Amino acid sequence: MLHLANFISESINEGEGLRAVFFFSGCPFRCRACHNPEMRNECYGEPFDDDLQEKFLKKIEDNILLDGITLCGGDPFYDPKEVLKFVRKYKERFPSHTIWSYSGYTWERLLWDEDRKALAQELDVLIDGPFVLRQKDLTLKFRGSSNQRVIDVKPSLEKNEAVIRSGYENQ
Repeated sequence: MLHLANFISESINEGEGLRAVFFFSGCPFRCRACHNPEMRNECYGEPFDDDLQEKFLKKIEDNILLDGITLCGGDPFYDPKEVLKFVRKYKERFPSHTIWSYSGYTWERLLWDEDRKALAQELDVLIDGPFVLRQKDLTLKFRGSSNQRVIDVKPSLEKNEAVIRSGYENQ
């Protein structure tokens, strides 16, 4: 069962605009200086069942200022089938919102796995790659290290290669 480690109802730090942020439990990566090491455990937090999902979808519905959601963790791609179910439910209710996600997997690696690829296809923006301490760069917007990319998902799928989101090319 998918677990939710944390929820932030309003943030400007995990993507463009005002976003609600879901932190999912479970992560296969062991990044040095991980920002959320407790979320590596897939059972950390609360089971993200239908009732809990509805509770947070209602909170989002009540906030007309939100531009979308961001999926964080842990790693949202740790349990892609379950996260995908939630994302599809979210998109049905909020079709004008954008969906951003962070993942320690690279774009190229996500496409190797059908379940992870299916989840990636539902996103607008992906920030890919693990946090690398020796490449830490606090000047980068929405990223912690210079190996991470801000990927525009739809053009990336069309071109079958990672396309960096406009405004992030030279960062």
